[in-house]
Amino acid sequence: MGTSSVSIGKDLLLALLGACTLEAAIFTPEQDADIQSYIEKVLECRNIPGLSIAVVKGEKSWARGFGFEDLETRQPVENTTHFLPKRSYQLEQFAFQDNDTTNQVTVADLLTHQTGVSAAGDYGLIAGYPEGTNRNDLAWYVLQHIHRYILNF
Repeated sequence: MGTSSVSIGKDLLLALLGACTLEAAIFTPEQDADIQSYIEKVLECRNIPGLSIAVVKGEKSWARGFGFEDLETRQPVENTTHFLPKRSYQLEQFAFQDNDTTNQVTVADLLTHQTGVSAAGDYGLIAGYPEGTNRNDLAWYVLQHIHRYILNF
């Protein structure tokens, strides 16, 4: 696997894919095409070499690979491609508004959407953000708009 690959936690990806009955219909064909088109635009816009994504809804799932696992060999990403976590995901300077939450939330909580924050603005649509937007910019955005979202605990 090339060093230019986008890294995703191997255990998280395996857990998502292991819980899936692959190819069960979650999306209509039109939605599927729209989602795939959007992801391809994000990859191109943000210079992301490749990613693997899974959506699970009850017993149904949707999983796809996009782009390349290795840019040199042009090995395509598949929905079963394993990625290794990057050391830079330590999030040492990331913080919530209160210290208790910051001290208790783990990287696994963030990656599995279990922080209690149901939404965090539109930063998931990062393809539209200006070049140079970083994690601190996004954290500031979340903290400024956190009052608009329902917290689930």
